[in-house]
Amino acid sequence: MIELNKISKSEFKAEILQSKDSIQWFIWYFNNRVGGIQYNSLFRNKIHIGVCFFIEKNHSIEVGIMIKKQFRNSGFGKTIINQFIRDRKKSLIFHVSASNITSQRFFQNFVNVGKLDIRQEEKNMVFTTIN
Repeated sequence: MIELNKISKSEFKAEILQSKDSIQWFIWYFNNRVGGIQYNSLFRNKIHIGVCFFIEKNHSIEVGIMIKKQFRNSGFGKTIINQFIRDRKKSLIFHVSASNITSQRFFQNFVNVGKLDIRQEEKNMVFTTIN
């Protein structure tokens, strides 16, 4: 099980800035002053493996996840997505940049097993939980 610990916006930003390959996507949320974001650190067996955020809306929750580079391809992403799907109270939404082929392939695995649905927007692929 992955543990989530709330962190501040500045702590979240510091984590993102350490991961150069994730900066462009996450920085959009800072520049556009999206309100109501809950920031979290992700821990597995007391080891810090990444960060995530949640934007709660009326009927859904938008989720952004960044696993630290040294922990990628280790099953942590799959574990956290399955945990979020299992524990959700509302529909989950994951926006993936059209240029982020690695993340698209990752989320496509959840589409293939019937856990997520997919649609294309102008600049993003949007993966949502199936109700």
